[in-house]
Amino acid sequence: MAALLLFVALSLVLTYPLVLNLTGAVEDPQDALLNVWITAWDGHQLLSDPLNLFDANIFHPYPRTLAYSELLLGNGLLALPLTAASGNPVLGYNMALLLSFVLSGFGTYLLVLRLTRSPGAGLVAGVIFAYSSYQMTNIAQAQLLTTQWLPFALVSLYNLLRRPRLRHVGLFVLFFSLQALSSFYYGLLLALAVVAFVLWQLAVRALAHRDPPAAFGAVAGHLALAALCCALIIVPFTLPYFQVQRDLSFERTLADNEPFSASLRQYLMVPPNSLLHGRWLPSDDTPIAGGYPVDALFPGLAALTLSLWGMIRGRGRTRWFFLLLLLASFVLSLGPRLYLAPGQPAGLEASLPYAWLYAVIPGFKALRAPVRFDALVMLSLAVLAGYGVATFRKGWIPILVAGIVLVESLVWPAAQAEPVPVGDQVPPVYRWLARQPSGPVLELPMAFTPGGPQLEYQYLSTYHWQTTPDGYSGFVPPKHGQIVYEMERFPSERSVSLLQGLGVRYVILHQDRYAPQRWTEMQAALAQVADLALVETFGAGWVYQVQPRAFDPGDLAVDAYVPPSAAAGETFVVYLIVVNHGARSYAIQPVEPIQAEAVWQTPGAQVAQSVPADIPLVISPDGGAAVIPLAIAAPAEPGPYTLSLGEADGPLGPWSATATVEVGPQAASAAFPVPVRLEAWSVPDTAAPGDTLPVELVWRALGKIDAYYSVYIKLFAGDGQAVASWDGQPRNGQAPTLLWIPGQTIDDTVLLDIPAETPPGDYTLEAGMYRAEDLARCLLLDAEGAPLESVNLGTVRIEP
Repeated sequence: MAALLLFVALSLVLTYPLVLNLTGAVEDPQDALLNVWITAWDGHQLLSDPLNLFDANIFHPYPRTLAYSELLLGNGLLALPLTAASGNPVLGYNMALLLSFVLSGFGTYLLVLRLTRSPGAGLVAGVIFAYSSYQMTNIAQAQLLTTQWLPFALVSLYNLLRRPRLRHVGLFVLFFSLQALSSFYYGLLLALAVVAFVLWQLAVRALAHRDPPAAFGAVAGHLALAALCCALIIVPFTLPYFQVQRDLSFERTLADNEPFSASLRQYLMVPPNSLLHGRWLPSDDTPIAGGYPVDALFPGLAALTLSLWGMIRGRGRTRWFFLLLLLASFVLSLGPRLYLAPGQPAGLEASLPYAWLYAVIPGFKALRAPVRFDALVMLSLAVLAGYGVATFRKGWIPILVAGIVLVESLVWPAAQAEPVPVGDQVPPVYRWLARQPSGPVLELPMAFTPGGPQLEYQYLSTYHWQTTPDGYSGFVPPKHGQIVYEMERFPSERSVSLLQGLGVRYVILHQDRYAPQRWTEMQAALAQVADLALVETFGAGWVYQVQPRAFDPGDLAVDAYVPPSAAAGETFVVYLIVVNHGARSYAIQPVEPIQAEAVWQTPGAQVAQSVPADIPLVISPDGGAAVIPLAIAAPAEPGPYTLSLGEADGPLGPWSATATVEVGPQAASAAFPVPVRLEAWSVPDTAAPGDTLPVELVWRALGKIDAYYSVYIKLFAGDGQAVASWDGQPRNGQAPTLLWIPGQTIDDTVLLDIPAETPPGDYTLEAGMYRAEDLARCLLLDAEGAPLESVNLGTVRIEP
C-alpha cells in the first residue's frame, strides 16, 4: 500500500500542471481530445449498445469506425465510473491517464518484488519504467501510455509457470486481455514477450531436470487454458480491425514505418524541459508526422548503471531472459531500416529484423510505429536495474537510488493544461442536438480545413452522440476527402446534393470560423437554396435542416470504353463512363461501390469474375460525367474475346456493355478517357504564313479532374503531316486542370504560330489533351459522353 501511494504521489507531481485541471483541461487539443472521445465512446456504448461498440459516430455511413484507431477499452473501463457519475468525459479521461502512470509503476514494483524479493528493488524499477523519457514525451497520447498491464501480465505468467493454479490463469487472462484491449500495439508486443518467456522458462527447467513430466503437463494444460480464454475475449474485438483492413485495403507499408522508428540519436535524447539532462543531452521538440516532438528515449545513467550491475551481480536465471528481451526490443524499435538520427538513414543495404516480422507475423501490417518497442526496452531495463538494487544490503541505498532515478526522470513542467469546454461551458447548440432524434449532422467548416477546428467537433459530440460524416482518427476512409472537397463550396448544388445523398439531417454553420466576405456570400447563396431551411440560431451557430431527396438512377446513362487489346493474364483496365442527364446532381453514399460482372467469352469457353470499383460521390447534372476505371483480369489464353460487363442492381441502376478485345502477349498502348469536354471554340477561317492564329477554346469540367493535363493544338496538312503545333497547360499554366471545379467552364486562348514557309491550302485544326506527368494520351468526351481521341476544330485556309 505504501508503494502504491508513493506512485500516486509521484504521478501527481510529474503531471503538473495538468493535475490541477483534471476537470476542464487536457494535455493538448489534438490526440488528447481524440482519446477523450474514444474513452467516452467506449463507456457510452458499453452502457447503451455494447454489441455495436465499433460503430462509432464518426465517418458516417462507414461501419466499424472505432477500429480506425486504438480501442483503449481498458482506459474506457477505468474512466467509465467517473464519466458516468460526473457527466464529464474530460475528468474520466484524465483520471485514466493518471492511473496509467500509477499502475505502470506499481505493476513493475510487484514484478520485480516477485523476482528479487526486494521492495527497494521493485520501487526503483517502478520509477524507471513508469516515468521513462518515452512516457514523459507522450503525455498527450494516452494510447502510448497504456503500458500498465505489461508488468501485471508478466508477474501473473511467472506465478503461473512456477505454480500452475486456476487463480493464476485467471489473473494472467485478465491482465493480458486488459493490455490487448487497451492498446493492440502493446498487446502484440506483450504476446511476443509472453511466448518468449514461456519458451525460456520451459527450456531452463527442462535443462535443469527439476520437474517430472507430470509437472510439465500441468503447466502446458494451464497455459493452453489461458491462451484459449485470452483468444475468446480478444478475438471478437480484433475482427473489426481485420474487416476494416480487408474492406478498405488498409495496411501500413514498411515505408510508413520508417518515420515512426527509433533512431540511434533518439536513445541519447531527453524530453523537453528535462531538468537534469536537458543541459547536456539533445532535446528535440521539432514536430514530426502527427505534429508531436520526436520521441526521446534516453533511459538515464542510473538505470543503465544499475541494469549493468544487475546483469553482473544479480541472482537468478530470469535476469538473462530480460537481457535478451532488452536487446531484441531495442533492435525491433529501430524499425525496418537503421537511422542514425530522425530523417538520416545510416545507408546500410540490409534490412533489420523488424522487416522480417512485418512479412511473417499477422497484425504487423497494421502497425506503423516500431518505436513503441521501447516499452519493452524500458521494462526489461527496469527489471535488470531491480536485480542490481537487490544486491545492496543496506536498506537506505535503494531509497537513495530511487531518488537519483527520480531526479533523472524529472521533467518540469512535463505536461500542459489546454482548457476545453465542459459542463455549462459547452455551447448550447450541442445540448440542443442531444434533444433531437438520432440522425447524421455535419458541422461546417469541416474539421482540419482552412478556418475549421481540429478535434473540437468530435470531442463535443460526446454531449449529443449524433453521427457525422466528419471525423478524425488514426485512419481516414478513402472518400472522406471528396466530402471535404464538396463542402468547401457549400452551399453549391453539388454539396447540397451530397448532403442529401449522405442522409444528413442538420447542417451547423459556425459563422465565427468563416471570413466575413465568405460568410456574406454564403448567406446570399443560402437564400436561393430550397432544400435548406434555417431552424435555430445559437449565437454564431446557425442550424439548417436538410430536405431529404431520393435519387433516380434513371437519369444516368452508363457506357464503357474498352481498349481494343489486352495482355494475356495481366490486369486489363476498362472505363465506365457515367453521364448524368438529370437537372440535379446524382449523389451516392461512400459505402456503395460498383460490383460489376465481367464475362470473357470465346466460342469454346467462358470466364466470369466480379469486379469492384469505387464511384465518385457526386456526378454533376446537365451532362456531367464520371469516369470509373474497372481493373479486370485478362484471360491467360490469347485470342479474340467478347467482353460483357454489367450490373443488375447497384448505385448506378442496371447497365450493361459489350466489346471485342484481342488478347495477346502484350497490349498496345491505349488512351484513357477523362471527364472533360471541349464545349465551344472559335477559329479564324483564314490565315497567312507567318501569322499567329488565335484559337479560342471553352472547356468544361464534367467531374473532378485527378491530374495535371496539357492541351495540344495541331494544324494538319492534307497528307496528315502537322505543320504547326502548340501544347501546354491551359491559360499558360494559370488554370491547371487539377484545380478545375466540376461544372466549371474555362475560357482559354491559344496562339498558334504558322510557319512562314507554310504553302497555301486548306488545313485541318485539331485539339486534344495528354497527361503532363507521363505524356499518356487522353480521350475527351462529347455531348453524349462518347470518348474522342481529338476534336476537329474545323478548316483553316492558308492564303498567300
